[in-house]
Amino acid sequence: MTVPHTLYVDIVNRAVAESLIDAVAKDLTDSAVSPVDGTFGVAATESSPELGLTKLELSGVLTAASTVPGPAQGLTKALGLLEAKSRALYQGWTPEFHLEDDEGVYTSPHVKAIFDRVPEPLGALNVAPDIGTGGWNPPGHPRVGIADTLVYRHPVLAGHVVGDSTATFTDASPGHATFVAGIIRRQAPDALLVCHPVLGPGRHDAWSVAKSLLAFLDDDIDILNMSFGQITENSATPLRRALDRIGKRAVLVASGGNFGGVQATLYPAKFPDVVAVGSGTVTGDTFELATSTPNASWLDLVTQGENVVGPFLPGEVHFTEPERATKIYDALQPYARWSGSSFAAAYVSGELARRMAEHQISAFDALDQLLNGQAADIAPYRRLR
Repeated sequence: MTVPHTLYVDIVNRAVAESLIDAVAKDLTDSAVSPVDGTFGVAATESSPELGLTKLELSGVLTAASTVPGPAQGLTKALGLLEAKSRALYQGWTPEFHLEDDEGVYTSPHVKAIFDRVPEPLGALNVAPDIGTGGWNPPGHPRVGIADTLVYRHPVLAGHVVGDSTATFTDASPGHATFVAGIIRRQAPDALLVCHPVLGPGRHDAWSVAKSLLAFLDDDIDILNMSFGQITENSATPLRRALDRIGKRAVLVASGGNFGGVQATLYPAKFPDVVAVGSGTVTGDTFELATSTPNASWLDLVTQGENVVGPFLPGEVHFTEPERATKIYDALQPYARWSGSSFAAAYVSGELARRMAEHQISAFDALDQLLNGQAADIAPYRRLR
């Protein structure tokens, strides 16, 4: 897979950034640098006033990088040329560029991490699993945003979902949001689930996900569940810009990843204002951390995320990744058993909504209870540190 050569710059500095790229391109041409991957320059641009950013897709990055010694990656070397040119032209000043060096944004089962597992069908059951019952009180119901795939119109979610949903599917992707929604619905039957798809099958870049997240701005949500992740060593700038707007009014919850002992950084989980949730198994008073959960300093909570039962897609379901040839053949009921931090995050979002409805408190007060409450009150939600 080819990682796109992408830079982000504040939208007010777009013209300056483009002029710097043109100036470096001219220097390369004047120096008769042999092309490695084409001519250095801007291949495409897109601006988002809502995010305050311009996305610059670059061509010929390896051509530019070939003029810079050292082991750094091509985009990092090209960025160094741009910053040096800016300092020369603008008396030491340079616009702030942000790199995108990630492998994309994923949600399970679309290869979010090496420990991801596909769901198991529950077609042998004679009755539907109990995923929660209870009344629904519209005047005071918590509003939980689900930023995920498109959600399937599962019978157990009827009357509890607003936003975007589908009655049909051609791949497995709607199953993920449906499963997440079912967990939240079980935890908080009074909650209204506000669903907007930010992902589909396969890989997405942070830019498209961030723009899709802005759909929640007008929904007056109390909690935003984000069961997805972007692995990057940079600052995940587009996601940060989107959440800066949403997080002023909603508690942000994200899955903590399924990459076990691998050293990696996952966003939005690592952002300090996001509740990062890892997965484990709760049995009575005991809790066992899943081997897939990273022992990361930025994890805030761990809770049940292993062998969870929830609503899924009916019939034969195909997973879209080539290495995921697994199919669920003619499941007798649209339910499955699944594991991962995506579902642990959903449990936390549901618990926050439950506390809001039960105690008539804000989502932020509910979060304070969960993070700082007594052990007996917050079980089975555990802090790692």
